[in-house]
Amino acid sequence: MACSSAPTLDSRAYTDAPVRVELTEVPYFPDDPYQCGPQSLAMLLTASGIATQPDALVDDVYVPGRRGSFAAELRAASRSLGRIPYQLDPSLPALVAALADGYPVLILQNLGLGFAPTWHYALVIGYDRQEDAFLLRSGPHERLVMSTRHFERRWRLGDYWAIVALAPGEMPGWVQKEQYEEQLAYLETAWSASVESVYQQMLSRWPDSTSANLGLGNIAFGRGQLDAAQIHYQQVLASDGENIAALNNLAEVYGRMNRVEDAFEVACRARALAVDHPLESAVAATLRGLQSHYPGHRCAAL
Repeated sequence: MACSSAPTLDSRAYTDAPVRVELTEVPYFPDDPYQCGPQSLAMLLTASGIATQPDALVDDVYVPGRRGSFAAELRAASRSLGRIPYQLDPSLPALVAALADGYPVLILQNLGLGFAPTWHYALVIGYDRQEDAFLLRSGPHERLVMSTRHFERRWRLGDYWAIVALAPGEMPGWVQKEQYEEQLAYLETAWSASVESVYQQMLSRWPDSTSANLGLGNIAFGRGQLDAAQIHYQQVLASDGENIAALNNLAEVYGRMNRVEDAFEVACRARALAVDHPLESAVAATLRGLQSHYPGHRCAAL
């Protein structure tokens, strides 16, 4: 059986990171039995600029029957308050990079064994490469120092789950497009005042972003800016020719422009792709609207 050495913070993977980071401004809330989820999330959100308390989050994230919280509830509560719960890559370098950029990290640990887990949420607030340790706000401990070996083992048993709370427009260098887009889809309402600028920032960084182009297309369409909406939807289709949402929305734009042949061409493509798809009813409604205005046009039978 092969052996491997325990991970340490004294390696080439961390040569660009500061020797020591401690986010001392992160608040600490006293721990209640079984409620490490609300406690850790309140600390994370408050550090990101959302003033809250663990008691205010209990109803949203605490499951009394299980005496604990689930990751899905923690992420949903973050989104409802206007923060992206961005999930880090499952690695110590990713964790160190976030901390070095000033982001506390909410993690899931298993304090027990693989076959007899004891789940626990904690907030990582720093690390010390010389001491080879991480610093946490954890349960009753305002400042818990944990060796990298013990920390990594407990975190590994929690499947390396870790999130940071990103405010509108925050896109550190370690943020990846797919993960960011996935979470942003939930936040258009919560970020209504700033979502357009966020989409623009995304396009500056990721010109082929489907979410950003769709979002900006929808905003332009809502304002009656049909030429701009058309450009954004077409950019989506340039990289994903079978994107049903873009096809459907582009059909509506062409209909408003009285480009009848183009409208039916993309609407019929959307219809063929949308069978048994969540957007099937929306596509059908768009096609019915076009047919009511231009009754002489039909799609070929599927």
